[in-house]
Amino acid sequence: MAPVLDLLHNVAVDLETAVQRRDGVDGLKAAVIASAEGFHSRLLAAVARVATACAERFLDRERVFVYSCSRTVNAAIIQAKNMGKNIEVVVTESRPWYEGLNTVKALDAEGIRVTLGIDAAIAVLISECTSVLVGAESISHTGDVLCKVGTYPLAVLARERGLPVRIAADCSKFDVTSPYLQWPNCGPGGPASDLVGTRQFQHATVVNALAEVVPSYLITEIVTERGVLSPADAARVVKSLPVSISLIKTRVPK
Repeated sequence: MAPVLDLLHNVAVDLETAVQRRDGVDGLKAAVIASAEGFHSRLLAAVARVATACAERFLDRERVFVYSCSRTVNAAIIQAKNMGKNIEVVVTESRPWYEGLNTVKALDAEGIRVTLGIDAAIAVLISECTSVLVGAESISHTGDVLCKVGTYPLAVLARERGLPVRIAADCSKFDVTSPYLQWPNCGPGGPASDLVGTRQFQHATVVNALAEVVPSYLITEIVTERGVLSPADAARVVKSLPVSISLIKTRVPK
């Protein structure tokens, strides 16, 4: 996930600066702690600003399709309700881990009307929606977005129906390593047991993909704490974030 990488690079850059100042051991420890705490504080503030910015983008009587479960997306919808906007949500289960049910639980507790369906019914459920809002695992410098598997077909359907596809993401979701290393590097999928339990098959291959890339051309805008951006702005954001070239060199290059 991009936030973890960005945290590492923030800490590495601040540590490298402390080394250049010839700080002692205590100074280096203090630099690491201050960097991590600062990153965490900025992240919390950023998520709140993103939620507000997303809420302001909603029309009254918005029927928004969300997918999986995103803390920022849920906060945006709750904020829209608190602004007095009449908002409804459509979400699917998001198998195999059913994160969509967590979205239902969070929004239902706030008195927000939610329609829940199975993942295979996306085309049916999106028919009366006015927009799509999803979170992101990672955003590359090209504006492509790594999301929970299933988001790509949702974005394709939204484009076909002329609906805006918004990404709710603070700037920690922009992957500073994407210009230098293979992207995305999301590792292997989940265990086969998520799908088939303890069943054994001789001639079946079980594919439990967890994430997929939504290409930039399917994305209308990325709502960040820096404002509402187009996917083309991603390169500028990535370039502005701290990156440790020393840390990059420890990874396998493209």
